[in-house]
Amino acid sequence: MLPKVTLKEQKSISMNDISANKPTRVDYIDWLRVVATLCVFVFHSARFFDRFSDWHVKNATSWIGANIIVGFMSQWIMPMFMVLAGASTYYSLQSRSAWQYVRERILRLLVPFLFGVFVIVVPQAYYELLSRGKSPCANLLGYFPLYLLNLPERFAHFSFYHLWFLAVLFIFSLICLPLFLDLLGKGKSPLSALASRINSPWRLMLLLVLPLGLIDIFIYPGTFWGNRYSFGGWCLVAHLLFFISGYVLFVNPGMAEQVRKLRWFVGIGAIAAAIALRPLIGPLLNWGKNFGSANYAAAQVVQVLLTWCLLILFINLGRLVFTFRNKLLTYASEAVLPFYILHQTVIIVVGYYVVEVVEKVLKA
Repeated sequence: MLPKVTLKEQKSISMNDISANKPTRVDYIDWLRVVATLCVFVFHSARFFDRFSDWHVKNATSWIGANIIVGFMSQWIMPMFMVLAGASTYYSLQSRSAWQYVRERILRLLVPFLFGVFVIVVPQAYYELLSRGKSPCANLLGYFPLYLLNLPERFAHFSFYHLWFLAVLFIFSLICLPLFLDLLGKGKSPLSALASRINSPWRLMLLLVLPLGLIDIFIYPGTFWGNRYSFGGWCLVAHLLFFISGYVLFVNPGMAEQVRKLRWFVGIGAIAAAIALRPLIGPLLNWGKNFGSANYAAAQVVQVLLTWCLLILFINLGRLVFTFRNKLLTYASEAVLPFYILHQTVIIVVGYYVVEVVEKVLKA
C-alpha cells in the first residue's frame, strides 16, 4: 500500500520540481555582466575623443582621458563578455536540454540580431556618413531603403556595428555545443574532462595564456579571422577561446578553487604586464610593419597575460563582493541585453550633435 502524502507535502514536492527546472543563477556572474555592460557604455562614449583607430563619429581633437579609458578597457571588456557568456552556457545547460538551449539562443541572440540589423543600427550608418561629409539622403527615414540595399555587402564583410557580438556569440554557442555535452555517455563533457585534469593554478594560467598568445602571434591581423578592429580589439579565434575558457572556468568546483588561488598573482601580474606592455605598444598598434618580429610576438604574449590577469582579478573580486541579489540586480540582469542592443545607437546619435556643437564653439 502506497503511503499517503499530505496536501502540504504535495505542494512541497511540486515547488521542488519547479525549482529544479529553473536555470541556475549565480549572483556575482549577473553582477559582473551588469557592470561590464555599464563599462561598455563608458567605453563607446569615450570613442569620440580617443586618438586610436577611426570610429563612426569622431571629435576633431582627442582627449588624454579618453585615450586612457579606451586603452585600458579594450584589453578586457569584450573578452569579459565572452567569458561570462561561456559561464552562463554552463549554468544554462544544467537545466536545459540541447534543443532547449539552441531554441533559447535563437530567441535571445539571433532574433534580436536580425531586428537590430534591419532597424537599430541604421541611424548609426546614417550619422556616420554625415560625420564624414556625405549626405546620403534628406533625412534618416529616407535612408532606410538605401541601407537595406547595401546589406548584402555588409553581410559579406560582417560589418554590423556593435551587434557583431550577438551574431558571433550565437555561432559560437552552436559550434561549441558538442564540447559542452556528454555525447559519449561518459558522465562528463569533453571540456569537463579537460577541466578535471587541471589541478594546479599555474597549469590553468598556462592553458589560458599559451594558446591565445600563439593565435595572436601567428594569425595575421589583415585577414578576416585576424581582424581586430571589427571585433572589439580581438580576433574571432581569440573570442572563441575566451568563450570556451569561460565554460571551463566554471564547469566544476575544483576550477573555482584554482581561480581563487591565483588572486595574488593576477594582481601583481596585471601591474607587471601593464608596465612591460608600455614600450611594446608601437609594435602592437603598427602590426602591418611589425608582424612576425620578436617585438610583435612579445607584445602579443604580454597583452594576453595582462588580459587574463585582469579577467581573473575581476572574477575573484566579483565572487568576493557580489554575494547578494536584490531587486536592482533582478531588473538589471534582464535589461542588459536590450541596453546593449540600443546603447551605441543612442550614443552615436547624441554624440554626433555634441561633436558638432563642440566644433562650432572651437571655431568661434
